[in-house]
Amino acid sequence: MKLNKIFLIIIVLFLYGCENKKTAPEINVELYGKWTSNDNLCNLELVRNGASIRLGKFNGLNHATLENIDLNFKKNGIYFLFSAADTKLKFNIVYVEGELTIDHYCSEPLHKVSN
Repeated sequence: MKLNKIFLIIIVLFLYGCENKKTAPEINVELYGKWTSNDNLCNLELVRNGASIRLGKFNGLNHATLENIDLNFKKNGIYFLFSAADTKLKFNIVYVEGELTIDHYCSEPLHKVSN
């Protein structure tokens, strides 16, 4: 009887631990690669950075150029929101339904060009 109680306690602790484990959202592998706008004024490359994502290179309106920027990301329903890890840099990307939108830097959404 005592062995059954110990076994039951171990199972309960195991299940409790698994249930409360926080998991980071996974980045859709289709996001990595090169992106461009229809007018070719905005070009972006997203690269894998361990379990996260990084802006490899970006060229935007008014000759804005950014390179090697670590990005924070959050999945919110059907879209991903990416922001620069450096809070001084106001750079945000929204990914929804196969397009990237970059406020203040691009006038058109970007679509995938290659991996």
